[in-house]
Amino acid sequence: MTRTAHSAREATFAATSPNGTLCHQLEFCKMDIRRALSPDVMQGIVSPWGSNGPAVRSFSRGRWRDNRSAWKWGAEVKSIGDLVFLILRTVLPLSISVIVLGCGPHALEEDLGFVLQPGDLLFQDLDCGALCDAIEKVTTGYQGASFSHVGIAATGDDGDCAVIEAVSSGVEVTPLQTFLGRSLDTKGRPKVVVGRLKGSHHHLIPLALEEVLVLRGKPYDKLFAIDNDAYYCSELIYEIFRRANGNEPVFTLQPMTFKDPDTGDTFAVWEDYFLRLGISVPEGQPGINPGGISRSPVLTIVHVYGSPSSRSSGSSASTGSFAG
Repeated sequence: MTRTAHSAREATFAATSPNGTLCHQLEFCKMDIRRALSPDVMQGIVSPWGSNGPAVRSFSRGRWRDNRSAWKWGAEVKSIGDLVFLILRTVLPLSISVIVLGCGPHALEEDLGFVLQPGDLLFQDLDCGALCDAIEKVTTGYQGASFSHVGIAATGDDGDCAVIEAVSSGVEVTPLQTFLGRSLDTKGRPKVVVGRLKGSHHHLIPLALEEVLVLRGKPYDKLFAIDNDAYYCSELIYEIFRRANGNEPVFTLQPMTFKDPDTGDTFAVWEDYFLRLGISVPEGQPGINPGGISRSPVLTIVHVYGSPSSRSSGSSASTGSFAG
């Protein structure tokens, strides 16, 4: 490629905000590398270093230049191979550094060593009254923990770490600190446990994050029915990873139960709930719950913020009803 051709296709590495870290929607993952290597679309590639980073660099007339003169690449680009090498040498290390940076500050001092990553699943022992109690009584989570809610770590509209979740008002983005502060243990710590996909499934995270943004604003699934374009909390997680995995489920559906295991009768709170909706209790229909997902073999529990309630060690219930 000639210098004239290069000058006709100038590309600029512009700086992002100082918050350009991994939890900001995995921008580098959303970049189509094949597209990025095309000289026609080289404009607009950004550095996650931010405005305080090493420099703002430009590619012009076959040479990489540092516009702030802090340092110079001085690399002569005489072929597309040279250009690819420079891109990989620059973008790939930045991507890796973004992964390491993660989300940043957490609620408690003892959590500062933990880096929440986009795609992490946050399992919550949510104190929401009789419905949550009913859910937790018929489901079992990681190490017997009682979970009644789950969301996925992503980025908020303001660029800060957030949790995307299905709640009564629909699929929405919640600030991380708001999520963590909903339900606390006796020591004032969030009753939240973090799960992360293992290496065999980690590649699904960028696509799952894209899918959850597509579903933002969808209604809450009051009927707990699969495939009705509405979502309860664990159904949302099930669906986005199913889509990311070529429509093959990553997490397993199980028959739902809304019955008290001690009496065999449907919980009164569920009878009243479905009566108000004008439908029968969907006993035995396929569904999924936060506890079941937390015990999935494709997940590793990487952090415990606080101490969720636990079921008695003699219980082995693993299916049930849901919340969000």
